[in-house]
Amino acid sequence: MLLLGRCTPKGELMTKSVFSSDQFPKDLSDPMRLRRWQEYVEEHYGGRSMSFAPVRRFFAHAEMVRAGTLRVDYCRSTLIRGVHSARQVATDGNDNLFASVNIGRSSMVQRQLGRQVEHAPGSLVLLSNGEPREVTSKAGVSWLSVYIPRQTLLARVRRAQDLIARRIEADPLIVQYLGRYLRHLVDAGDTVGNPPISEHVSSTLLDLVVTALESGRDGAMLHRPGMRGAHLQEALSSIESSYDNPAFSAPQLAAKLGLTQRYVQDLLHETGSTFSERVMELRLQKARGMLSDPHHGRLKISDIAYACGFNEVSYFNRCFRQRFGSTPGQFRSGGAT
Repeated sequence: MLLLGRCTPKGELMTKSVFSSDQFPKDLSDPMRLRRWQEYVEEHYGGRSMSFAPVRRFFAHAEMVRAGTLRVDYCRSTLIRGVHSARQVATDGNDNLFASVNIGRSSMVQRQLGRQVEHAPGSLVLLSNGEPREVTSKAGVSWLSVYIPRQTLLARVRRAQDLIARRIEADPLIVQYLGRYLRHLVDAGDTVGNPPISEHVSSTLLDLVVTALESGRDGAMLHRPGMRGAHLQEALSSIESSYDNPAFSAPQLAAKLGLTQRYVQDLLHETGSTFSERVMELRLQKARGMLSDPHHGRLKISDIAYACGFNEVSYFNRCFRQRFGSTPGQFRSGGAT
């Protein structure tokens, strides 16, 4: 088990927490694997009674990060039944609500408040830590969830209590973006703990959850501020991961995000840079870093240009000189002006 963080007595997550049964010794018995998982769950979530698929080796993987007063969880396991009993609820003393996206390939069944709802792949379900609950699955579980203080969500969605363990007719595209944003936050890990970033992320995430919960009533809510913030975050992340691909283009980015090119360009324009300007700056900054790094001293200028996404060396030279005031060769030799 790898624990990168722990909860303080107030439940305030200081850093990212990760649990994975894959890191256990191969000869560790399933009962011992399960015991360690139960200890982790009890520490971070409170008491739970759990059953796992008998024909499969026990597996569980969980990641948790906090953004302000919100908490984001990613979990996959061979769980086939989990129960949060009335006694356990009373002991835990946690009444947060949480929106959960099923990112697995099979359905789960959620039972709470005398209701039952099928949690189908790709669907969103709102649940509560403050009432007894049962979840069952035939093939294990895989979900991304965001935990929100009850009063915080009720202040934004007055009918939230009525949505618990009910089918939510949310816009599939909005739910898809919520899942992607949650996945991005889990991957970002400790970065989310930076106070200014945490405040922005918390606000954007809450807007996005509210949008998803209310989207069944108005598909036009796709362009609410919360969605625009999530779209922009996805666009910037995609650019940062693909800018050094010579074939990367604005139409390709829009297609990847499932948005129109005009909408993506408008989002980027709000940051003060167009798609082309942002990609060019990232390529040039990478080139400057490689030119100043002794580890790349044997690379030709042309090799660096191609590695940074440029198709033509002459064009790379012009752009580099215009940006930094010297040619790549002059910069490497220390003759930069």
